[in-house]
Amino acid sequence: MKSIIGLMILLTSVLVGWAEASTRPLFAGQHHQIGEVETYYQGTQLVVNATVTEVGWCLARSHLYVGETEPASSAPGQFPYSHELGCALSDTYTIDVNAVDHYVAYHAESKQSSFPIGGTVSYEVNFPGDNSYFDATIDGDGPYNAWCMDLGRTIRSGTTYTNCELRSLNDPDLGIVDQEQNLGYVSWILNQEWSLYPQYSWQDIQGAIWKLTDDTNPVGGAGGISWNEANALAIVALAIANGGDYQADSFEGLVLLCRNEAGAVAQQITVVAVPAYNFFIGEETAWAEGDSNWYNKKGRRVGWGSYWVEPYIIWH
Repeated sequence: MKSIIGLMILLTSVLVGWAEASTRPLFAGQHHQIGEVETYYQGTQLVVNATVTEVGWCLARSHLYVGETEPASSAPGQFPYSHELGCALSDTYTIDVNAVDHYVAYHAESKQSSFPIGGTVSYEVNFPGDNSYFDATIDGDGPYNAWCMDLGRTIRSGTTYTNCELRSLNDPDLGIVDQEQNLGYVSWILNQEWSLYPQYSWQDIQGAIWKLTDDTNPVGGAGGISWNEANALAIVALAIANGGDYQADSFEGLVLLCRNEAGAVAQQITVVAVPAYNFFIGEETAWAEGDSNWYNKKGRRVGWGSYWVEPYIIWH
């Protein structure tokens, strides 16, 4: 009986690999650290998690190499895994692996914004806006057209809110909007010149945004405003028809998540339309710092990217 139990324990230990996480800096432009990349094994999976820690920076896309042999190429486009990230503050891969050490390389295309994305700001709210549900002033800058994406929380006109986390509407992992899969449609709405279509009021536009982002499927009268239900539904249909994988043109969307002392979002989730011109002020390739570089046949180093070996540890 003891031998059978011992064999079961051994088989379980072979199947369950676990290691303490290793953390490596993520450098943009070779010398500017903008975040960290954490790697660890979780059973028979390797988890690679990148986090942006430098305010104002985000990740547009990423490429990952995981393999049992050294990566032959330093070209990220040839890596086996990739993510389109928009303007994200985090990025996670979970890769099925064998119980052996693995080579890992993490590359990202990073962007720097003129706004403190990932940081904390204050903003003042004033109802109604000239062409929107309300106006928002961010750290004294504005006012900008602003819209509500959250019927479950309230804000008050003439109030300045603090401790507001600033995020991009193109961040695929806001983690708080009911229907995040529809945020691209909201971006499309922000970028339309609605004054050319006078049949649609700002109330209709706000109703359409709520229908796209809130689980309640609101009708006219929700949120204290009335709209033409047919018009709101028509805007939703237009957004769905034209806004798939939409890239911002005239306006970028900033999302404000205002938190209480406990860290929970306490006020309504607001999207602010800011001019796209000069929104992004820089782009840099980014690599997680590794232990090995690529070299050509003449022994010369190729680029500044690097990779490392992630040991697979098995508990006995």
